[in-house]
Amino acid sequence: RSYLPIDARLNGRLTGRVQVAATFGDPIALVVDGDAAVDRLALGDADRRLATAQRLELTGLRYQYPTSVRLLQVTLRKPWALVERNADGTLALMSLLTRRRPPAGPARDDDAAAVTPARVRVAINKLTLEEGFLRFVDRTTDPDFAEELSALSLTAEGLGTDPRRQGSLDVRARLASGNPLTVRGQVGAITGPRFFDLTVEVQGYPVPRLNPYLDRL
Repeated sequence: RSYLPIDARLNGRLTGRVQVAATFGDPIALVVDGDAAVDRLALGDADRRLATAQRLELTGLRYQYPTSVRLLQVTLRKPWALVERNADGTLALMSLLTRRRPPAGPARDDDAAAVTPARVRVAINKLTLEEGFLRFVDRTTDPDFAEELSALSLTAEGLGTDPRRQGSLDVRARLASGNPLTVRGQVGAITGPRFFDLTVEVQGYPVPRLNPYLDRL
């Protein structure tokens, strides 16, 4: 956790095997290839867990120093997440993933000349999510709105940070009311520009569950 630039707390057990090729000259050349898995992964803050997974598998990992990460396949087995939207509209889970601010200290002469680190390029060929569960709570309404997705499965391809590339998405789940939900379509790069073209299909959803939003409107 000390090496990660985020404030989230992590738990789990890592297993992996990698091959490292490096030349420590000028410039540095470093390539890491391998596979890895994390069992009983958990992410949260100091008080509680906000996301867990029975197992996370990373297949065909390649890291090329300093800014390139490629993954052939990412698999999440039995993930669970609590997504809370605070009264001010912020998401508690996403706030844990924002970049940690450096500690305050006395100003230095070389601060102005500090170089902004290059953005890491990420490419994920395929992402699979199996037997997931998600609980969403929105505290911007009165009363709070809550919904749950169970039997959640997701298949996505072509994800990453390349703004010229669009990925495909296929989500299937069951709502708390027992009604099926499907989402299919395309999404843009993870880091933007934001883009999505999705078809959402739901059957027999009980409209009274939407009253917290209808009352506000």
